[in-house]
Amino acid sequence: MPRNGSGEYSLPAGYQATTGQTATAAQHNDPLEDIESVLNDAVPVVKGGTGATSASAALTNLGVTAAGQALLDDADAAAQRTTLGAQADWSYLDGVDLDNGGADDLTTIDFTGIPDGVMEIEIALYSAGISGTDDIIIQIGSGGTIITTDYDSYSAQIGITDTEIFRNTGFVIYNSASTYRYSGIIRLRRNKVDGQTWYEDHNLLGSSTQAYGSVGAGVYTTGTTGSYDINEIRMKTTGTNTFINGSARVRYR
Repeated sequence: MPRNGSGEYSLPAGYQATTGQTATAAQHNDPLEDIESVLNDAVPVVKGGTGATSASAALTNLGVTAAGQALLDDADAAAQRTTLGAQADWSYLDGVDLDNGGADDLTTIDFTGIPDGVMEIEIALYSAGISGTDDIIIQIGSGGTIITTDYDSYSAQIGITDTEIFRNTGFVIYNSASTYRYSGIIRLRRNKVDGQTWYEDHNLLGSSTQAYGSVGAGVYTTGTTGSYDINEIRMKTTGTNTFINGSARVRYR
């Protein structure tokens, strides 16, 4: 045996040649065969090796857990996030200029192309303005069908009149004047347990010169079994007013 149970190697007895004595085959063959074996066998951990001849066994011998090995086996960062149960990176849809190049004629904007399985969606508004006092409505859709009812949604104007509104036609963003410019995030989050309930919340700055904002929350659920994937988002005014300023962008994960 080239090594003992502790991983130590000692030359075999009688290996050393002495001047003037007859050399024997065993003196040379045994050590050389041991060296051959050591060079071809796995080097023990105590001697700086892994004690294994396969990657998985080496990781085990080095103290890497099964969970750690699964992470190392993943092909890319996305697979590693899945293994860890971590959230995916954000993906983005194309942004929209709400004034439509100065035409100021948009009452409805659709964001499409959201894949199945998404758990979180954000709509980022920057200086979004409306031509009158219509509110903003956010509606969700799946498979080409926009949901226009059965929402429970609340929004309040904070800082000036402190008024509020409830709507069931979508997630509502309260607005009371054409001079306000809304900036902030509208968030949609999916219930991980039932997969069919979506929660909304928003906290938007309404003016860069006044202490005013629009805040609120809402919920939508299909009330049936099975999950509900959002594939599209519709942002619209509640009447005939148009969007006249700012931009909107959607991201999801």
